Amino acid sequence: QKAGPLVRLEKIWCDSPGALIEGLKNNCLRSDLDYVDAVALGEQGGMLMLGSYAKQAPSDNKVKYYGLWPQFYPSIVEEGVDFITTEDYIWRWDADWFWCTQIFPGLNFWIIRWLCGPHLLRSDTYKAFNDVMIKNVLEPFGLNKNEELVIQDIEIPVDQAENYISEFLRVCPSGRIGKIKLRRKGLPITVPIWLCPVKGTGFPLMPMAKDALYINFGFWDALEGAETKGGIAAGRVNRALEDLTTTLGGKKTLYSNAYFSEEEFYRLYNGEAYKKVKELYDPTGRLRGWY
Repeated sequence: QKAGPLVRLEKIWCDSPGALIEGLKNNCLRSDLDYVDAVALGEQGGMLMLGSYAKQAPSDNKVKYYGLWPQFYPSIVEEGVDFITTEDYIWRWDADWFWCTQIFPGLNFWIIRWLCGPHLLRSDTYKAFNDVMIKNVLEPFGLNKNEELVIQDIEIPVDQAENYISEFLRVCPSGRIGKIKLRRKGLPITVPIWLCPVKGTGFPLMPMAKDALYINFGFWDALEGAETKGGIAAGRVNRALEDLTTTLGGKKTLYSNAYFSEEEFYRLYNGEAYKKVKELYDPTGRLRGWY
């Protein structure tokens, strides 16, 4: 499919989790849309974001440029229509690592962002800096011994998606003990969760219902409280989320910390199919196993 020069981005507020999920389902069926995603604001509801290619912006709605300044993520709590370049749309989240720059003092001020420049305002820069700080400062001095990073992208069948939001907030009390927050005018401050509709894969090592609609829930925060005693090593909140995902028939993507036992991991991710591939291509066990 050929891309257009601009994306018309329409933001529509839904006043409940149910309305938000229903909006995602319905808009995924529209042939006139090129992009569909959303952000849930706790259990208050959330913002649908619908994108379609455009050749030019109307005279009364000029092209906006997010990234260096203004930031994109604060704009998602306000309804309306923006026109942005397709390149900026693709990278719209990156200059603030979605909203995770909230953990870095100063990056909400335009002068600091201007001094950093676009070459530093990137997710790979933030991750490298964060990793260095954890390894060389926080861990050696025990400053994060009870802090748990919850970095998750989880695929949930669409018919369980509304339930997942409330259950997620129950087992992951980020609103009370987390660092990442967002507020829509007139509503209490709360927790943002990214929602991206995806089709189930047909791949044997990520077993899902092929072509069925799932909602990918993206959530990234650092929590510290009674529920996170023992920190990352204990992984109490992460383990609870893994259990919840399994209960609701979902699948956790495997790019971050995972706490499954080996038996559980191979049961959930089709270990029998993996073992056949392993025996065929690495019969002497030269390479480490998947787990």
